Amino acid sequence: MDTAVSRKSSKAAKPAKPSAGESAASGKTLTLREHIVEIISDSGEGAQRCGQSLGAIAARMGNGIWTTEIIPAEIRPPARSVAGASGNRIRIGAGPITNGGDETDLVVAFNEQVLLGRVRA
Repeated sequence: MDTAVSRKSSKAAKPAKPSAGESAASGKTLTLREHIVEIISDSGEGAQRCGQSLGAIAARMGNGIWTTEIIPAEIRPPARSVAGASGNRIRIGAGPITNGGDETDLVVAFNEQVLLGRVRA
């Protein structure tokens, strides 16, 4: 039953095209041609799962996606450390995506230390 619902919603939802004059203040949805989002946190806080969910939802809506996991170098990094960031980098686009892209457009950080680590990276 879930498969039938997914197929139906995949056909109904197409990537929106930005139109001239639309703005976020108007209350209408505006979809960008492509966007790179990083969702990061300390290890074990759920940022990787959150990123996987965002990627899966974007794909079901008909967007092209590319995901890359952000994994800390240490096996057990200290909590709230700059080097302990864990999460996902998701590139979402209206068409096919063939690489991870260069610069991140939006960083969603669960705490300020992992944000500092990504800004410096």
